[in-house]
Amino acid sequence: MNSDGDTTRDQADSIADIVADLQASVGPLRRSVDAGDSVEPVNGPSEGRLLVSRRGRLGRGRTGAWMFVLDSDTTGLADPSLILLPSRKTAELEHYGGYGWLGRPMLISGEVFVYRGRHFIRPTAWKMVRERPNLIR
Repeated sequence: MNSDGDTTRDQADSIADIVADLQASVGPLRRSVDAGDSVEPVNGPSEGRLLVSRRGRLGRGRTGAWMFVLDSDTTGLADPSLILLPSRKTAELEHYGGYGWLGRPMLISGEVFVYRGRHFIRPTAWKMVRERPNLIR
């Protein structure tokens, strides 16, 4: 109650406004990687395969999931993006991803899983790649 005896409060903020303010200050909310849409099976690393020092780039998917986009291999074929499964190494990648490392080349190792046509990886090791300019002639 204020000095005028009025007990009304400012109710101008809607739930949508509050959520928008939170997302603006914290970033996008995590959502399920399974958006309910059907996914056609894609050729790529098979279930249980171990990737060792594969080059690619860290990014965010359209649902907010952390993804690793593999660079083309020696055959020139592009493998599908891998969704990062929760682990201690994934937490490290998320931490460094916030410092502007998204889209920068890195090497990742881990085990591949396939579920409903999507490819996942549980990272066990990662390393940033130092890009060096060509040698001066």
